[in-house]
Order: sequence, then C-alpha cells, then structure tokens
Amino acid sequence: MLKQNLEVGKHSLENEARRLEDPAACCIPRFRSEKGVVLVVVIVLSAVSLLIMTTLIYMVTIGTQVSGHQKNYKTALEAGIGCGGEIFYGLINTRAHNEKIAGFTSELSAYNVNMLVETPSVCTGLASAATFTGLAAKFMTPSTTWVNCDKFIAINPSYTSTYDMKAQCG
Repeated sequence: MLKQNLEVGKHSLENEARRLEDPAACCIPRFRSEKGVVLVVVIVLSAVSLLIMTTLIYMVTIGTQVSGHQKNYKTALEAGIGCGGEIFYGLINTRAHNEKIAGFTSELSAYNVNMLVETPSVCTGLASAATFTGLAAKFMTPSTTWVNCDKFIAINPSYTSTYDMKAQCG
C-alpha cells in the first residue's frame, strides 16, 4: 500500500513539475478516450450515405414513371393521328355524295365513333351541266366554276368558311 501511495505521489510531483514549467498546459483538458466521437462520426456519415441512396432510388423511380407516361402519350397520339387520317380518307373517298356520307357515318357509329361532318353549304360549282353544292362542289368541279367558295389554302380558325370540312369525333 505504501508503494502505491509513493507511485501516486510520484505522478503528482511529475504533474506539478510540468505545470510549473508550462502554466498554459494546465488549462487544456485532456480526454482519455475518443471512442464516443468515432461513433458519432460513423452515425453521421451513415445517415448522409443513406440519404444519398434514398434520393438516387427516388430519382430512378420517378424517371421510370415519367418515361412510361411519355410512352403511353406518344402511343395514344400516334394512334389518334392514324385513326383520324383513316377516317378523313374514308370521308374524302365518299366524293361528297350525301348517301355515301350517311353510310360512312353510320358505319363509324357501329364502332362507337360519333362523327358530325359539316361542309360549306353556300359553295356551288358546275361540271358537265351538273350543279354541285357544299363539299361536292370542291371535289367534283374545277375551282374556276366555284361560286361562294373559299379558294384560299390557308385556314383561319376564327372564320369557319375557310374550312372545307370539319368533323367532330367523340
């Protein structure tokens, strides 16, 4: 026991001697272990890496969803354009005969496509001593014989007589 007290006293004397040599050293706290600091640093770095990984997974998921929505939109758009083109080709193929247009619209109705065809009724044209009105005048007669027909190629949406034909599907 005496030996232990001497060793403790010896350490105290050494510490006191160091303090006297460097008075500023006595005020600096000294930690015996830094294991807790390492744990805190590891937890913070783990949280940051988890946040980065979560953000990356979220961005990949959202990118995939947006890509799928764009694909569906483009598919529907192309189908609509193709279907509309086919419908108007069939309408033009009737050569504006009222009976054929009526049969064409009833055929479309069988496929649940309701279409209202509007043609300019004030337009008339002559061909081979026959008078045609409406869209038939534009299909069956030369433009030099047109009366009250719009001869311009450009379409003005605010002026409905510039349309040769108009169809509302739905």
